[in-house]
Amino acid sequence: MASTLRWVLAALATAAATVAPAAAAQPMPPSPAAPVVIHDEGGVSILELIDPQLDGEPAPEVAPGPVPATVPVFPVRSPRGAPGRLEPNPQQARLKGGPGRMIVVIGDDPESIAWLRARASELQAARAGVLVAQVESQARFAALRALAEGLPFVPASADALLKQLGLSVWPLLISAEGEVSQ
Repeated sequence: MASTLRWVLAALATAAATVAPAAAAQPMPPSPAAPVVIHDEGGVSILELIDPQLDGEPAPEVAPGPVPATVPVFPVRSPRGAPGRLEPNPQQARLKGGPGRMIVVIGDDPESIAWLRARASELQAARAGVLVAQVESQARFAALRALAEGLPFVPASADALLKQLGLSVWPLLISAEGEVSQ
């Protein structure tokens, strides 16, 4: 599960780099005033998945590029989830550690399309990454991308992410801090 989630986040980061290259983010140097961890619930910090340099090992330099036409990507399926409503819950779903940037999970279903259209300008302003969890074809994927031009879209199963969140519906909005909403 962690490796799938790591792959999805790396793909979103690569897609973001190909859409709008920004100045390279420099990790902050260790500070003597840095907080000391006195309790850790376990698991993998989402920041380690986004920036592998944080764990002390240099990240391999990989030039972002398009997926070769010979790799079968479509259809993308996420059997763990489906379009639906996020039910109110006193213990709101949360992605531990937060992804550090807004992430959206959608499909190519009518509910997700309407949701994306309604929020496109907000998502563009936040430079959100879009994980397309269910899409039948390259043409339908391209149609989704056209609804929110400039955002990085990645076609990939959301099963590992949905399992970690304890959810089974999309569309979802995951804030940079890890709060989940619709």
